[in-house]
Amino acid sequence: MKLELRPHQTKIINALRRDWKKHRTHLICAPCGGGKTAIAAFIINGMLQNKMRVLFLAPYQMLVGQTAARFSEYGVEKAGIVWQKHPDTDPSKPLQVGTVQSQVRRRMPEVDLIIIDECHIKNIKMLDIIDNYDCKVIGLSGTPSSEWLGAHYENLINEVSMRELIDTGYLSDFDIYAPTTPDLKGVRTSKLSGYGEDYVEAQIAEIMGDSKVIGDIITTWLEKGENEPTIAFCCNVSHANYLTVQFNRSGVKAEVMTADTPPDERVQIVRRFEDGITKIICNCGVLVAGFDSDVRCVIYARPTKSEIRWVQCLARGLRTAEGKDRCIILDHSGSVHRLGFPDQITYDSLPNEKDGMDEVATKRKEKEKKEKLPKECVSCKFMKDAGVLVCPKCGFRAMTGDNVEADETRELSALKKTKVTKVDKQQFYSELLGAQSQSRMTKKFMSDGYISNLYRQKFGVWPKSLNKSIVPPSAKTIGFIQSRRIAYAKSKSK
Repeated sequence: MKLELRPHQTKIINALRRDWKKHRTHLICAPCGGGKTAIAAFIINGMLQNKMRVLFLAPYQMLVGQTAARFSEYGVEKAGIVWQKHPDTDPSKPLQVGTVQSQVRRRMPEVDLIIIDECHIKNIKMLDIIDNYDCKVIGLSGTPSSEWLGAHYENLINEVSMRELIDTGYLSDFDIYAPTTPDLKGVRTSKLSGYGEDYVEAQIAEIMGDSKVIGDIITTWLEKGENEPTIAFCCNVSHANYLTVQFNRSGVKAEVMTADTPPDERVQIVRRFEDGITKIICNCGVLVAGFDSDVRCVIYARPTKSEIRWVQCLARGLRTAEGKDRCIILDHSGSVHRLGFPDQITYDSLPNEKDGMDEVATKRKEKEKKEKLPKECVSCKFMKDAGVLVCPKCGFRAMTGDNVEADETRELSALKKTKVTKVDKQQFYSELLGAQSQSRMTKKFMSDGYISNLYRQKFGVWPKSLNKSIVPPSAKTIGFIQSRRIAYAKSKSK
């Protein structure tokens, strides 16, 4: 395919040209899904046409072949792969593609430019190369918030925001619901090279693996997930396994993917997901970069303090697709209350851990950030901008402003956007009868009394004066039935 830059990509390239001779090291910031690979391909093409050599470093081995293939699609000369025994290994090629990990174990090749993808991931040996190797360096990141970046990159190029890409149709918009907020008091934090400071995984896994929390996750997805293809971000492997099992027990086809999942098996899981066979992938430690499948719902079940992790994960659901108007984000971690909407996290300068910002300035900055954080609707749990009193989803108005304690007893299913008509009630009742008909030959046969009770739970009245016509149940009705079963099972276990 011919490489044609989008307007925001052209702005980035022009900014790089403007500053090229002023600095040796540059960091290009573009939101996840903003086309950083295409930008890199354009830069590489220009370097190769001028008889220069380029080394491109991907963050993970699984992305090396994928990135090299994308470069070829964009018309870039075929790359040599820095990978032991790889069939395309060829040190003579002017373009070399490898990983940071593979390169630091080898002697640096003679190159004119190093491009480092996802450069916010810290590698001490790589930083030494950046600082001491005599060539141009370009870092690529959608989340340049790591506190050390300013000490190694001289120039930040940030010409487009996530909100701009959403408004221009290059990224999907999103709705965030925050149905539950876990109590994280006493949970320790630790520093991670890729994400900065964050909660200790074992502790948050214990909290998020509680049966009530898992039940809430499943119930909310059945009611709000609209049966859309979904990625669930979990705390650790055991948490991902447990959530997968519980989804399958609820009749929802789910699979687990972790860092230990073999590459061939990952390919098969993704293929089943894209074919609609698998509805949910519960993952831990993967699917944060290089995953381009059509995702229309994100379950965030991993509490985090890291802007990098928060934005990178949610971005998996923000790629556009045919027929997609938005991504549904179900935040069970409380992260949206701590970090805000992903499109409101911006980067005006590169942080430097040696800045020595005084305590007063730090507190002021934190206060300003807190005031701008979104607030949840008391009624439906939809997250709305700070200062917005009327919920754009359900129309509920907080009479005393935004600082109202949430009504934790109110169920999501009680929300009705408009007045329910008799036609709506008949449709729902007919779909219940359709589900009953489908259940006749199963162990979960639904009696007439059970159907009537489901109807009453939905509308608060018994199904009187309605005909007995049968229609196939919609995904929404099936979700409602399953959510009531889960709620009943939870009540019996108490």
